Amino acid sequence: MWDKIEQNKFKDSNLVWCVMGDFNALRYPNYRKWLGNGTDNRVEMKKFNEFINNFHLYDILAMGRRYTWYRPNEASKSRLN
Repeated sequence: MWDKIEQNKFKDSNLVWCVMGDFNALRYPNYRKWLGNGTDNRVEMKKFNEFINNFHLYDILAMGRRYTWYRPNEASKSRLN
């Protein structure tokens, strides 16, 4: 997905872009906490961070709760960007 957005942006570099939304992605391994046999996807995190850097985007810091998503039994928690 990140590559596709980047390709569209560079088709017409004269346009001004505003990128925002819920990407449902993690930037860092410590943004997720789970019980059991979960794994983090560092390749996807790397691609997401490259996307943020290539577009000169800012990650607005969350205030309040450390995580933005909780499984109802709280076995898993994530801070989604």
